[in-house]
Parts: sequence; C-alpha cells; structure tokens
Amino acid sequence: MAVNRTQQSGLTIALIVFVMLTFVLAAATYFGFTGRQKAIEDRAAAEKQATTAANDLRQAQADLEALRSVVGVAPNTPVADIETGLAALFEGDFAGFDKESKSYSSLVGWLRDEFRDLSGKVKAAEADKQVLANQSGADAERLQKELADWKREAETAKAAQASQKKDFDDRWATVEQEKTDLLASVEQARDNAKQLKALEAEIGKAIEFMTAAQQEPFAAGDAFARLQQIFNLLANNKKQIVSQNELLARLRVADPAAQRAIAAVTSADDRIDGFDGRIVDVDPRSDTVTVASRTTAGLRPGLVLQVFDPADPRPEFGNRKAVIQVTEVEGPTLARASIQRQTDADPILPGDGVSSSLWAAGTAPDIVIVGFADVDQDGRSDRDRLTDLISRAGGRVQDGVTSSTAMVVDLGSPTGQDIQRVAPDWPTESKQRERALRDAKNYGVRVKGTADLLDMLGLAPDSFTVGRFPRQRDAQRVPPVR
Repeated sequence: MAVNRTQQSGLTIALIVFVMLTFVLAAATYFGFTGRQKAIEDRAAAEKQATTAANDLRQAQADLEALRSVVGVAPNTPVADIETGLAALFEGDFAGFDKESKSYSSLVGWLRDEFRDLSGKVKAAEADKQVLANQSGADAERLQKELADWKREAETAKAAQASQKKDFDDRWATVEQEKTDLLASVEQARDNAKQLKALEAEIGKAIEFMTAAQQEPFAAGDAFARLQQIFNLLANNKKQIVSQNELLARLRVADPAAQRAIAAVTSADDRIDGFDGRIVDVDPRSDTVTVASRTTAGLRPGLVLQVFDPADPRPEFGNRKAVIQVTEVEGPTLARASIQRQTDADPILPGDGVSSSLWAAGTAPDIVIVGFADVDQDGRSDRDRLTDLISRAGGRVQDGVTSSTAMVVDLGSPTGQDIQRVAPDWPTESKQRERALRDAKNYGVRVKGTADLLDMLGLAPDSFTVGRFPRQRDAQRVPPVR
C-alpha cells in the first residue's frame, strides 16, 4: 500500500513539475523578449526537464501496469478499484487473515504459511492412509474372499431358485393339464350320462321283442336287469341260429320253408351250391369232355370238377357220377377236361352239370385252412403246400371266416408226444382253429377235412410221399365215393 502511494505521489509531483515547467515556459515565452539567448537556454532546459518528466511519467505508468500484472488485475484498472478489490478479499475469502498490514505481500506470506501447514497435514494424512492401507490389506483380502464366497452362494441360490421355478412351472403345467383333463373327463362324463340315458331309452324299446310273460319283469327291472334279459334272449336266439345255420350248411338251401321241408325227409349230407357249368361234348376216344360255363375267368388247368346228374339242381356232394380235371381253357366260355373217374353204368353225358368248391364261375371262392396235417409223414405240417395247391386251382385262401367264405378246411391237430418240435406254434394255431370252426357254425359254412380237400383237388393221399411229385388219382372207372 505504501508503494502505491509513493508512486502516486511521484506521479503527482511529476505532474506538478510538468505544469510548473509549462507555466515557466509560457512565462518565458511571454517574457521572451527579455533575452533571447537566455530564453533559448531556459527553453532548452525546460524542454529537457519536460522530456525527463515525460520519461519518468511513462516509466511510472509502465511500472504501474507491471504492478497491475503482478497483482493480477486488468490493465488500466484504477488504483482505487484495486484497493477496493483487496479490501473485499480480506473481508470475504480471507476473513481469517489476521495480519495488521493488509497488503498483497503480507497476504502472500500468510498464504505460504497456511500452505506449509496444510501440506504437513496432508503428508501426515497420507502417512496415516498408508498405515491404514497396510493394516486393511488383510481385511481387504478377507473381504475379497468373503465376496467370492457370497457370489458363489448367490449363484447357488440363483440356480436353486431357477430349479425351484422350473419345478414349480412343471408342476403348474401338470396341474393345468390335469385340470384340462379333468374338465374333459367331466364333459365326457356328461356326454356319457346323456348317451347312457339315450341307451337306457333304446334298451327300453326292446320290450316289443319280448313275450307277454317277459314284458312285465323287463319293464320292472333297471337297465342292467334289462340288458341281462336281452342277453339271455340273444343267447337263445343264437342257439337257434347256429342250429339253423348247421342245417343250412348241410342243405345249402336258402328258403327257410324249403329247409324245414327238406330237413324232414332227407339226410344231412352235404349238398353243392349249384352247377358252375355243363358238359357240352364227350370224346370217348381221348377220354376228354368239353365244359361250357358263362365265363372261364379264374378257371385254371389242373382244377378238378365233379360231374352230377342235371335232374337235381342241388345234388348231394356224394352223389357225383364222375370226376374230371381241366386240361386247357379254350375260350371265354369253353374249357377242355380229361375224365379221371366214371362208371360204365352211369357215364358222362352232354348236359351233365359240373361243380367245384374251389372255383365258381366269375369269382374265386374264399377258402380258410386251419389245423395241422402231415400228409407226407415227414414230421412237418403240409399246410403251406395245400394252400399253394388251392391257389393254383383257382381258390383264394383267407385267414378268417366271413359270410362270403365258401369252405373251411380243417386239417386236424398234431398227434404224438413231440408236438412242441413238429408244431411249435400250435398253441396259437389251435386257438385260431377253434375260432374258425366256431365262426363256420355261426355263418353256416361247410367244414371239410384233409381227405375231402385232396379229393376235390383230384390228388391221391400218397402223392405227398417224400421224393415224389403230387399225382392225380388213377383214371379208373370206379364207383363214386359216398
């Protein structure tokens, strides 16, 4: 503050001197006439003094600007403003400054002391921090380990939570599915209840099929009692149907009245279903005949046909008069056959009817083969060979008996003690045989044995001997087999 005042005083003095010199110069000029030489000298001295004063003034201004720069104020800032700013600093930011001399230099010294003190404290704090850091190293390591343990526990807990959530979701899905199934079951139960009521109503309609004695207990009983009564009625009807089908299988007559009439006057021998063709020509020289049929479709060479007297359209099977075997199909309606057996007393004549259980005009009859037959006595079943012979003759071998089955061939059952070796599948085949025979009775289908099948095929029983080819029966003129 003293320096600023000194500079200001110097400037003031310089200004005063400059003014005085100017005044002197003016006076000299005014009194110039008093002596030119003296005036010139005085003027020169005055100019020199003015120049010196001007230089001092410029130097003072430069020093003032330098001082402003050192202080850190803007150039050309008035000194009064500088003083005001310094006073504001002491009163504001540096209110703790307790020096008597309120100057920049004393402030700098105070700040230096404060910085030193603060630096010492900072260093002490750093030292304390280092001590604390050293002391907390083990704690930090322990915390890191505990943190790792916590992370592992958190991951384990998260995995357990995910597993529990999945288990919950699965159980929830199961519950939802069970709920859906339960609702569906309830709906199905409702439908079943409706159907049961409808079924009970339909069962009640069966009263019209009951006799007068049966209607009263039928009307009084519940649904189960009514069903039992219906089952008893059906069982009785089934017995009658089976009995009638057996009679039909024997008679092969479709009209019920005719069945009853014929059953009263004739035996139960098998009868053919009808003629499949007619003899149109007989050639005694070659022992061949020409057979005419509405179609020869399915007729194959080798098929054996039975010849009957045309007077009876449905003769008994045992009343055949001759046996012929197809040798050639000559056209869509004609075939050539060789005579296998006939009698001189009742020879084959044009117009005789022919029939076969293995072939029907325009169709291939369905044949079912069941049982076990060892025709060639080699210890093995010949069922496959017989099936092949039937297929070659025009028949169609099926597995099960239906209403369209023409004949069931029962080969019998294996004999001897070593059934397991010769017929390992016999337990299953036995059940199939029993079912086929039972169905044959129900459908009224004829059942034939192995000998009857060989006779239909025109084969001798010994034609299956091992090492021999199947051969036809000898073409002898023998009486018909009854």
